[in-house]
Amino acid sequence: MNHINNITNLENQMVDLLSLALKQPLLLDNYINHPIRIIEASKSLIGLNLDEPSKSLINFLNSLKLEKVSLNESKAQVEKYETVSIYQLEDAINNSDTDRINKILDNILNLSDGKHILEFLVELSLRQKGKSLQVIWSIYKTMNFIGYNDRDSIRNSIDIACKLLRLDDFHDTYKKKNISIDQLGMYSIETAEQLYVMGIAYEISNISFIRQGFIEKNLSSFLNYYYSGLDKINSDPCHTKSNDLENHVDLLEKLNSFTLSGEVILAFNSIRSIMKQSKSAQKRSAIYHINNIKRLIGG
Repeated sequence: MNHINNITNLENQMVDLLSLALKQPLLLDNYINHPIRIIEASKSLIGLNLDEPSKSLINFLNSLKLEKVSLNESKAQVEKYETVSIYQLEDAINNSDTDRINKILDNILNLSDGKHILEFLVELSLRQKGKSLQVIWSIYKTMNFIGYNDRDSIRNSIDIACKLLRLDDFHDTYKKKNISIDQLGMYSIETAEQLYVMGIAYEISNISFIRQGFIEKNLSSFLNYYYSGLDKINSDPCHTKSNDLENHVDLLEKLNSFTLSGEVILAFNSIRSIMKQSKSAQKRSAIYHINNIKRLIGG
C-alpha cells in the first residue's frame, strides 16, 4: 500500500496517514507500539527537509500495513449534552468507567474542539510511569498537525488517550523533589526508552500550554521519578565533538546510514528534539547517542 505517492501533496497525504493511524486498534498487550508513534516521528523527521523529503523515510511509511477502518465504525454523536468537566473525565478514567468516559467525551465534544482535553490527558500521563506518555504525546502532536476540525480524528485521539491512561500505572510523587530537564545527565541514558522519553521531555518543556503551570509541575515530578537512577550531572565522558552535526541535513544524512526500523526512527526523532532545543553540550550528546543507537536498540 502506498500511503505517500505524491511529494507535491506530501502534507495532505501525511494528514491522511496520521488520521488513519489514529483509527488503528489499541492492542492491550502491546500498546506502546501503536503505529501513531512511529508515523508521527517519521513525519517530524521528514519535516526537517521538505525541499528534498527523505526517500528512505517515505519508503518506510509506505511499507507499513494499516487497517482500513470503515465509516460505519465511527462513534455516533449524542443529540443532547450536559455541562461536564475534565475532572469528571479524570475520575471516570481512574475508575475505568468506560461508559461514563464515552458519555463525558461525547458531551465535551459538543461544547469544544477537544484541544484542551487532549492537553489535560498529557498532563495526566505525566503522573504515570512513562508508557502512556510515549503514545499520548505522539497523539497530541498529531492533532496539532492535523488540526481540530475533524471530529472523528479528535474523538479517536482522545478515546485512545483515555484507554492508555487506564493501562499505565501512576508513580509515587510525595517523596520526590522536582527537577528540570537541564539537570539530567544526558550521558547517563542506558536504554532506548530513556532516550525516547528524554526527547519528549525536551519538547514538552519548550511548548506553551493552556495549563502551563500544571504541566511544568507534573513534568518536573515525572523526570525525577523516571530518571531517578541516572547521574543528574551533564558531564561529557568522551568529550564528543559536535562539528559533524550542525544542522538538520547532517542529522538526516546520519539517519540514511542506518537500516530503518521503528526503533531507529524513534531514536533519531528524540535526537532531533534534543538538537532543536539544545545548547552545545546537548549537541555533543546528540552525536554521542547516535553513536550508541545500535547498542541502545539492540541492533
